[in-house]
Amino acid sequence: GVPIMRLVFILLCLVLPAPVMAADIAFRASSLRNGYSGTAPTVTVPTGTATGDLMIVYLHTNGTGTVTDNNGGNAFTKDYEKIDATNGSGLTIFSRIIGSDTTGSYAFTVSSSSSRTTVQALAFSDPNPSNIYDIAPSNTYMTSVTNTASPGDVDGTSITTGFDKSIAIICAGQDVGAGTGTFDTTPTGYTALTQPTATTAQLSVVAHKVIAPAGSTGTPDLSTNTWGAGQQNISVHFAIRNNAGAGAATRSLMLMGVGL
Repeated sequence: GVPIMRLVFILLCLVLPAPVMAADIAFRASSLRNGYSGTAPTVTVPTGTATGDLMIVYLHTNGTGTVTDNNGGNAFTKDYEKIDATNGSGLTIFSRIIGSDTTGSYAFTVSSSSSRTTVQALAFSDPNPSNIYDIAPSNTYMTSVTNTASPGDVDGTSITTGFDKSIAIICAGQDVGAGTGTFDTTPTGYTALTQPTATTAQLSVVAHKVIAPAGSTGTPDLSTNTWGAGQQNISVHFAIRNNAGAGAATRSLMLMGVGL
């Protein structure tokens, strides 16, 4: 016969809810501030943002001003900033796990006025709650070059993820008005977000891709169809970590005695 303890365990499995496996991190939505001139850029919260989502905000500014958070008690963390003082442009990455502020807009401050600013916000569901990055944005994975020819080449650096189904993100820009052209190539397998078009926006692009299995992304190929000689091209490539929350064995495995 069935041992009494196993019989009790089977009965409990039948009446208790089945354990839920943690969901993989996933891109939810994005929003774009298509141009701004001044020191106080904002970006609308992406539609559908939910409490617990990871928000990544990318700002591309014209000038040498640094960018700081201006969201009060719901402050973002500035994870990375690259300012090119020679050409006068900057790339800044902010992040935060979202609380109750799932509507409205997010605000930032530029230390000196930027004549052209692009802001893009990306919301991701089911982020890793303890460590959002698989590969954090840094100078190691940044490119900054001054064009000597057309078209503008903004190829990124390769990254190697360590966690299955992490999401690679590349943010890139050229120090010209977005009304002069577009990024006309997207790295293989990446999904590019809507690009800015306003004359008060910096030419910019953001693209993302689930990396499965974990490993090298290869060099992401980016270029613009606008004349870029003498203008700075900048990019940073990083990855947000998949949700590593462990789920228990499924009920069917339990009923077979797995783990007993």
